Amino acid sequence: MLRYLFLLYTVFFAVCISSAQSTVGAYWSFQENQNVGVNDVFSDLVSVNTWPVGIPQFSYSGTNGRDTANYGNSFTAHNGNQWVPGRAITWPVSTGPSTGNSFQITVDTTNIENINVRLKYRLNGVESSAGSVTAFSAFEYSLDGSNFSDFSTVNLDLLNNTSYNNIWSADLSSITAIEDSSSVTLRWSFPDLIQLQSKQIRVDDLEITGVFNPTVYTTSSVEILEMRKELGLYTPTTYTSSDLSYALSGADADAFTINSNGSLSFNTDPVFANKSSYFVVVEMADSQNLSNVEHHSVSVQILESAAITSRHRHHPIGQYNVLFIPIDDLRPLLNVYGEDDPLKPLKINGQSGTPNFDRLAASGVTFLNAHCQQAICTASRVS
Repeated sequence: MLRYLFLLYTVFFAVCISSAQSTVGAYWSFQENQNVGVNDVFSDLVSVNTWPVGIPQFSYSGTNGRDTANYGNSFTAHNGNQWVPGRAITWPVSTGPSTGNSFQITVDTTNIENINVRLKYRLNGVESSAGSVTAFSAFEYSLDGSNFSDFSTVNLDLLNNTSYNNIWSADLSSITAIEDSSSVTLRWSFPDLIQLQSKQIRVDDLEITGVFNPTVYTTSSVEILEMRKELGLYTPTTYTSSDLSYALSGADADAFTINSNGSLSFNTDPVFANKSSYFVVVEMADSQNLSNVEHHSVSVQILESAAITSRHRHHPIGQYNVLFIPIDDLRPLLNVYGEDDPLKPLKINGQSGTPNFDRLAASGVTFLNAHCQQAICTASRVS
C-alpha cells in the first residue's frame, strides 16, 4: 500500500522565557589581564563573555601568524570594562611572505539578532603582490559548518598606516541568515603578503555583540508528504496584533516563503530524493510594539511517497475523493501498472486498453504495494 497518504503535523511544544531584551557580547583582548600591558600572557580565550548560549571560539591561521606585544589606546568592551593594550595577533613579513592570513570566531546565535562586530588593527605599510593592502580580501560567514558565503554588503576597506588605534566595524543586523543558528562562523581574510622589512599586520580588541531576545521560543516538527508545499499557519501565542511582520531565518530559510497572514510554504515542491529534512525559523514581530517578538523553530521532515517516487505524479491538494470499484478476478491488466512482468497491461490496437483508469490514476493516488489474501479466488474470498 502507499507508504504515506496524509499531511502530518507532530511534536509541537512551546517554551516561554523572559520577555526582556538585552545586549550581549564576546570580546577578545588576546591577553589574560585588563591592566598588565605588553608583559601580559597571550590568550585566545574570550576575555569578556556575556554571550548567553555556548562558549564563543576564536582561531587564526597564516604562515607567519603568531602573537605579539601591542600598543595604542585602551579599549572599552561592551560591558564597560576597559582593557589596556598588551597582546595582539600579528602577521609579520620581515623574514618572508605570509599566506593564508585569516582569523575567525564561532558563536551560537540562538535567540540572538542585530549582530555587530568591531576590531582594532594596524597595517603598518604591508603590501601584497598587487600593492599596498587597503582592505580585507574577504569577510564571510558559515552556518553549521557549511560552505562560506560573502557578506556582500559590508565595506571591507582598511587604513594602511602606522596607527595602533584604527577601528573597523560592521553592522550585520540586516543579515538575518546568521541569526537564530546553532553555529555561526565569521571569517576575516587578508591578502597574501610579500616580504618587507619591519612590516606586519596587527589585530586586537575583537568584539561581537547582539541583542538577546528570549521573548518566546516555540518549536515544532512537521512531517509532510513530498510534492506538498503548504506547511501551516503561524501566529503569535503570547500577544495579539493587527499589524504583524514576518521574517524567516535558519539554515534552510531560502527554501521557504511566508505571506502576510503567516502561511508558511515551500517555494518549490519538495522531493524526498533531493532533500529529506529542512530547518527554518519563523520570526513574528508586532510592528506597533517592537518588544513583542516570537520565534518559532520548524523542523520539517519530507516523507517518501511510493507513488510519486515511481510515477512522478502530484497528489491532489486538500480533501481526497475515494472512488471504490469492486471487480471480480481483476488481474493486473491496467496500463498504469507498467510493462514489466507479471504486470502485462491490456492493449487494444497498440494503445492502452484502460484509458479511463489511466486518467483516474493520473489525478489521484496509485497504490503500488497492495495485496490480496490469496492468489486464487476461492481462498481469497473466504479468508
